Parts: sequence; structure tokens; C-alpha cells
Amino acid sequence: MIRRHRLLALIPIGLLLSGCIAAEVVGVDSANGSADRVRPGPPRFVVVSEQDCPDITDFECVRLSVPRDHFSDDDTEWEVTFAIRRAEGAAKGTFVTVTGGPGSSGLASAEGYTDAMPPGITDNYDIVFFDQRGIGDSQPVRCDEATGRYYDTTADVWDPDQRTQVIDDAQTFVDDCVAESGVSEQDMTYYSTAQAIEDLEAFRAYLGADQLSLYGESYGTQYVQTYAAAHPKRVASLIVDGVVDLSTEIIPYYIESAQAYGDTVNATLDACDRASVCAEDAPGDAIRAYNDLAAELDEGPIVYEFPLPDGTLESREFTEDDLFSAASGFASGLGVRMQLQRAVNSAAEGNLVPLARLAHSARAQDAETYEPEIDAAFSDAMFFAVECQDYSYLPDLGSPRERLDAWVAAAQAAGLDEEPLGGIAFGDLPCLVWPSTSDIVERPAPITEAAYPVFVLNSNTDPNTPADNAMRVFSRFTESYLVLLDGGPHVIFGWGYRCVDDLIGDFLGDGELPVSRITLCDGAVADPYVPNTPATEAEYVDVVTTVSAIEDSVFNNVEYNDWYGDSVLEMGCDLGGTLTYDPISGGAELTFSACEFSDGVPVDGTGELRFSGTTTVDVVLPFADLISDGAGTITGTFRGQPVA
Repeated sequence: MIRRHRLLALIPIGLLLSGCIAAEVVGVDSANGSADRVRPGPPRFVVVSEQDCPDITDFECVRLSVPRDHFSDDDTEWEVTFAIRRAEGAAKGTFVTVTGGPGSSGLASAEGYTDAMPPGITDNYDIVFFDQRGIGDSQPVRCDEATGRYYDTTADVWDPDQRTQVIDDAQTFVDDCVAESGVSEQDMTYYSTAQAIEDLEAFRAYLGADQLSLYGESYGTQYVQTYAAAHPKRVASLIVDGVVDLSTEIIPYYIESAQAYGDTVNATLDACDRASVCAEDAPGDAIRAYNDLAAELDEGPIVYEFPLPDGTLESREFTEDDLFSAASGFASGLGVRMQLQRAVNSAAEGNLVPLARLAHSARAQDAETYEPEIDAAFSDAMFFAVECQDYSYLPDLGSPRERLDAWVAAAQAAGLDEEPLGGIAFGDLPCLVWPSTSDIVERPAPITEAAYPVFVLNSNTDPNTPADNAMRVFSRFTESYLVLLDGGPHVIFGWGYRCVDDLIGDFLGDGELPVSRITLCDGAVADPYVPNTPATEAEYVDVVTTVSAIEDSVFNNVEYNDWYGDSVLEMGCDLGGTLTYDPISGGAELTFSACEFSDGVPVDGTGELRFSGTTTVDVVLPFADLISDGAGTITGTFRGQPVA
């Protein structure tokens, strides 16, 4: 089975293949796009509550009751929650952020995203986030158990003899997901983007705002373009970041995305080879090491020992699918790409544990029990509920099996069956059997002219929404502005790139348009490399190397990176023993018990980690007894000599 994967930084994996083909556009007051369904009259809504958001500082939460179906007289109502942070003074406008997915919670991102916004926005705008119908505080649709079981299916989509099983597995998932969610098949048909944009239009009417300044990231670009096509007079400006081109057909989009994933992983490993500290961490070059591992796994699984939280090791098999999960799930951001570099280097030295941890993380799976790890801020059920309504999946080609055969044939014609990450092309496979209002979704004509400024943002190492999407969207406007980051992650605004943030902040704050229609910004493929723990005791050459190796092991493992800090985290160290993170205010207390990240180098002792990035440790190793205060002072003994 080909799996989708959660991505870090808001990009839980629903973003992986979002936007394959055009979202359904509802013609309301639009001169662009089709008008296959028209919303009757003004927005309909009832205010359910207005109160301070319980978990979001300085935001007011407004819950509206809106029609389940905006395009009929159906009187069934659903509740949708919006959060608004009022400008301190007179607001220049209303700035709306639409997060990715579909399936991510906007409210969960509100505080962190607002903190990263330039003053041009935070000082001058009422700021809005929301939970789209079906997620978070807006009557969530979830099927986490069914999703976990689906991720564990193994039928190979490339093998024609297994393709019927692929369809059966997808059908089982859909049946189980609908049952677990408690949502009827009929109601599952009301989560389309076309319906969801009318919820935002209802909130605009509630605010009494004449226009909205819209920012969408990844799937959010699909959402805001759909809103802009339906309600062009209600748009003050449009910013799309990590761009979905609504005019791209399903098969070309999937082929483009799968190829971009392969290109991005190659760029990530090539960046390792070009950085001396990374290149020195494993023999040979990283791309060759990755390809050699992929070739070996093509012949069959590799047996290895996985560390459990009780300090023991369990014999497991590392599979071709594990490598697929690790590579594709850790290709979309700079920090996770660095983790992929470290894991590939470890594998080249014979340690598959870091890659296995990445695979579990990408599948949102507990590394010990294989149970699904629940992320309240993302829903796979809601992902499919939106995705499978928005797009047509080869409806003219007959049965689900016949459509899958055609899908696979197109991927094979592009050579994806020869690519380690070619299976990404099938991330939306359950949509072949998902409950749907119609097999054929009328496609909108893309927006080509706008009476408002349009900003198109993308990096050229974005596998989720490859930069060619942005180039196509940009090319359709005579007055639009392209911001292209050389290197960089999926989604580039608000991640510390001044070239990007200042340009958007200057426009929204002062109305200042860029001098040029195209702005090129400098980025990087991956974060600066952090070396792996030394392989042997002999490589611990001094006290700084020793303490740094311990600190790096504490901070740079994916189980810690995935930890929410709300309960005790117990993990096995790569080669045996345990490491425990016990939450305290602003960090965690650490306990090392015969913890081996290097062969034959158990670490015992305690420490304290601060989320700001510092640690203190009081540890014993076979050759050292060291205390580090986290501020640069280390005392104790090292190889029989006192440390100053």
C-alpha cells in the first residue's frame, strides 16, 4: 500500500498530494470559473458563541452555525469556529490565514503563526484563523484507528496481480473510516472546498468586512483561489504560498509531485556530499549510499535490532516501504532534511535505527507498539472528505480497478515505477471508492485577471507543490508578483526569510509593491548538519566532543522532536539502554540508563533540557565523569585526567 505521510510544520501529510486537480468553484459574483451551483441569497449564519479562545492568547473565538449545504434550502446546520485577533488601533483590513491539508487545524497554528508575522501585518490588521468544517473545533471528522490499519496494509500497487487487493484495502479503509467517524455517507459529501469557502463568506458577513486579505499555504492556496474565483469583489489581496495550480490535471500533477520528491531527496543528499561536516560522517557519498540501500531492499527486508523503552533490543525487518516512508516523510522542510541526512549516514555505517524512527514518525506510528499516534490538529478522515469531493478521479474509465490500472499506466509511462519515491503518485487512492456527490467535478477556469494584487510564493525545492505550479499561476496574471526562494521548504512565508517576510510585510503595512515582478531570494536545502554520535569509544577525543555528542543525541532524535512535552517520554537508545524525558516547565529532566548511542559507550546520569536549546548534564561514561552547566563550563575527569 502506498502511504501518505505527515509533514512537519503544519504540513501534516495531507499536504503531500493536495491539489492534484482543480477544486470545484462555485459561481456567485464571479466572472471567472464555472457557475454550476449558485448560493441562494446572502450568507446564512447564526452566532452560537463569542468568547476568548481558551488556548490562544489575544484571540476571540466566534462559533457560527452555518448550513450543511450552502446551495440548497436544506435546514441542517453545522458549527464552524473562527478566531480573530483585533488590531490594537484602527485596522487597515482583515488578514485571513488558511492553513494546509486539507485536514489541519487553523486554530492550532494561530498563536505560533501570528508570532512569526511581520509588524506590517500584526500592527495593522485584524487577524483571522479558523478550523475548516470537519477539523478541530468545527465538528471534527476523524478515523484514526482505521487510518492506522490502512497504513499497515502491504499490497503493491505496481504489481497487477495485487491491484485488486489494493482496491479492496482502500474499500475496507473507507468503510471503516466512515463507520468510525460516525458521519453518514451522505454527510461525507458536504466537506468540499466549495462548501467550506461559503463558511468563510458567512464569517466575512458577520464581521461586516467589505473585503478580506487572503493568505493560503499549500492546500490553503487551493482554498483561497476558489474563494477568490467565487467572490472576487470580496478580495483585497491574494497571497498564495506553496502553490497549487488549479488547472493541472490529476495525472500530470501526481507525476510532477512524485518527480519533485525524488529531485528533493537527491538535492538533500547532494547537499550532504557538498558539506564537509556531513560528508565526513559516513563513507562514500550519500546519494550512492541511499541508492545502494534501496537496491538491497528491493531484494528483500534487512533484519536489524530496534531499541525498546525497557532497554532491550527487538529483532525487526527494515523494508523497502520503511525507506519510502522515511525519505518522503522527511523531504519537505530544512530541519527534517537534515535528519534524513543523518539517518542515511547512520545506515551507511550499519545502523538502521534512525531511518526506522523516521519511518514510524512519517506514518504517525508509535515506534514501540505500531499504534497510531493521534494528532488532534490533523485528520486523515477530513483530508479525504475534502479531497475526494474536490476532484474527479478518472470517472470515465469504468470500475475502480480499471481506473487504478490507467493511473498506474500513466505513472509507469513517466518512469515512476523505476523511482524509489514513485509510489507517491497514489496518495489519494481511497478517493477511487470514497462516498461522493458525483464522479465528475466540474473544473473551473483558472483566474487570469484580478482587481487586487496577487503574490505567488514558492521555493524551488518544494516537493509537495513543485515550483512549476507557481510559475503557471504567476504567468496568467499581467499584474502579479512572484517570490521564488532558491532552496527552502514547502511554504516560505513566516519562516524567517527576511527577503520573503519583509516584502509581504511592506505591502500589507504600507501598500508598498515590489520594484520588480520577480524577486529571487537565497535559501538552503537543509539546516546545518549536526554530526552523528561517534561510532566507537576511540572517536571521543576530548571533553567537548563527548558532551556535544550527548547533547546532540538528546536534541536530534525524531522521538523527541515528535514529543509534545505533556507526558513522560521513554525511549530506547540506538544500541541499548534508555533515555527518559520527564516534562518540567520550559523543558525536561533527563535520565540516562546505560544509554548507548555509540557501540560500547553506555551513558548513565541525569541532565536538564531547555526547549530554548541548552542542556545541563551530570553523566558517567566508561572513560569519563563529566558535569556540564550548559553555559560552556565542563568539570570532572576525562580518561583519568581532571577537566578544567
